[in-house]
Amino acid sequence: MLYFAGDFLLNDNRFQLIYWNGVDSIPLAYTKVHSPIYAITGVQGAPIISHDLPNTIKFWTGWHWENRRLLDASAQLLTTSNDHAYLVSEFPFFGSHASSTIAEFDRSGNLSSTLGLTGSPMTWTLLGTHLLASSDWTRIDTQPISTIVAIDQAAWRDTGLKPHPGKLYFSNNQVYAILIVQNHDWWEVNIDRWNGTNWQDVTGLHIQSNGSLPQFVVWQNQLYFTKGNTVHRLEGTTSHIVFEFDGAPLQLVNINDRYLYIGGAFNKVGSQALGSLVRWNGFFWQAPQQAPNGAVERLAASEKYLYLSGKFTHVGSSPSLGIASFSLASEPEPIFYRSFIPQVNK
Repeated sequence: MLYFAGDFLLNDNRFQLIYWNGVDSIPLAYTKVHSPIYAITGVQGAPIISHDLPNTIKFWTGWHWENRRLLDASAQLLTTSNDHAYLVSEFPFFGSHASSTIAEFDRSGNLSSTLGLTGSPMTWTLLGTHLLASSDWTRIDTQPISTIVAIDQAAWRDTGLKPHPGKLYFSNNQVYAILIVQNHDWWEVNIDRWNGTNWQDVTGLHIQSNGSLPQFVVWQNQLYFTKGNTVHRLEGTTSHIVFEFDGAPLQLVNINDRYLYIGGAFNKVGSQALGSLVRWNGFFWQAPQQAPNGAVERLAASEKYLYLSGKFTHVGSSPSLGIASFSLASEPEPIFYRSFIPQVNK
């Protein structure tokens, strides 16, 4: 028998590995290269992704990718710290989920509505185990709501905060609302603060665009954000550089204040060559034992799992073609991850 590796077309299907038995060409495997990933989440370590065009949800079954549904352009995938994965949108879903702007993924990657939440347009913020939903008009089932609500699966509560089009961040015993608007090659960032009655303008930032939306996250009660090749900490109406990289940090993720995860198009943090995925514990940097070999463009995390996508072809020695997840060990933990899902369909 002869084996051939390359790019082949058999019966109108593409394959990269075939063998010849003397009579027939028999396909063995093909690799799947994903179009750009718009968002990532997951359930119990199995990634769920959405593509830019077409905006399609796909779920990793353990063996292959399965299409779940088409999305409108405003849809987002969000992961709470207690390992729940949600599909949310500015507008109510079409099809079987037309009655709500939120649905939850089960262990098989299927969607079900957690509660009948409507409003338009709806702004979503991830806050630990909860999602915060804000709209100028909101209804839960038939009940009108005039404030921002905090949602945990089918349970919800009134926060007492007036709706705001920006995302919310709780830092230094203050509540901030941050609205980001692109202006040509710059991001205009407006930061408001809740004064107990209304939203009050605090400061504004001008961040030059590197092709990625500036990221904000609260870690250990401090508000951090990306700017160019740096991460800044907001202090009142000013900000200061706290971390410098040799490329752009593109994603910031906090898991219950234990670690600040940073992924991006960098290899060095300061003078340390650690790769494109790192975490900060407040004292020193850590990097995976099996690291992605290219930029990390999307991150999502729960207490148990870390999901990532980007311009990498391997995680350590395992092929991944741009999508991977890690299982985060409990304390005491090593440094620090387990790689996942080589993207080979057999």
